[in-house]
Amino acid sequence: MRLRYILCILNSITIGVSAVALLLWRSSWPFVAAFAAFTLAVDVYFLANRRMFRLLEREDWPALCVWLEQRVFVQGRYTIRFTRLLANTYLTLADSVAVRELEQKTALASPSLIEENALVFGVARLLSKDITDATTFFSARLDAAVRVPSTARKRTLNTSSWLRWYYGFSLLLDRQYPRASEQFIILINEISPVPLITGLSAFLLVDTLSKALVERKAELLTVAESGRRQTRKRLPSIRHWNKAVSEARSEIHVVILLPRLQEAGAWLYTASGIR
Repeated sequence: MRLRYILCILNSITIGVSAVALLLWRSSWPFVAAFAAFTLAVDVYFLANRRMFRLLEREDWPALCVWLEQRVFVQGRYTIRFTRLLANTYLTLADSVAVRELEQKTALASPSLIEENALVFGVARLLSKDITDATTFFSARLDAAVRVPSTARKRTLNTSSWLRWYYGFSLLLDRQYPRASEQFIILINEISPVPLITGLSAFLLVDTLSKALVERKAELLTVAESGRRQTRKRLPSIRHWNKAVSEARSEIHVVILLPRLQEAGAWLYTASGIR
């Protein structure tokens, strides 16, 4: 009798556990299915593009160009990923002409990708020393940046800030100093979401523009000091600054600024004894 009682209890527990397991499965299976689908998609993408990853790992840029050109130009796969990677690879090989040709073909095949890749196409103009065209290009894309479809609002704001910074930098290279200063002041006063941009803007106000616009020196130095305080509040030490630079080095528009970023870091953190 006691044995039968114990077996009944065990059977009830088993049924209860099975019921709980069933409830858990019913509530969690959509997440499990989504995870499985994501994992499968990653595996498929990797297998389909394993040669691309191998070429990236070996840093075989000429071979990577050939592989990407086959996908983009021959197969017509004008995607954000392939277009940007091909443009960056051209720039790595210092082939600004090829970037411009890619831009022209992309504009015909998928015009929206020009806005999505505005930074890399604009940087190509600067590297080819076509400063006037770069200024016009960044100016035209600055307002359009906020209209680019994106599920990540932060990314859109970051892109817009970089476009404004490069517009100001192009004006600076074109010796349009008053207009250049306006862009950097906007980035500081409106508090750019990217502290590297704030620090760079403040540095250029001090290092170049306060000397070129002597009559506005006091104003520019005041704004620059505000930018330096903002940057140091978000990146308290040179170590934090260097970490932010390192994390952003995957983008070509940051890589070409590394010397400037080093100079800006030295000014930001050594001027007042912070190291």
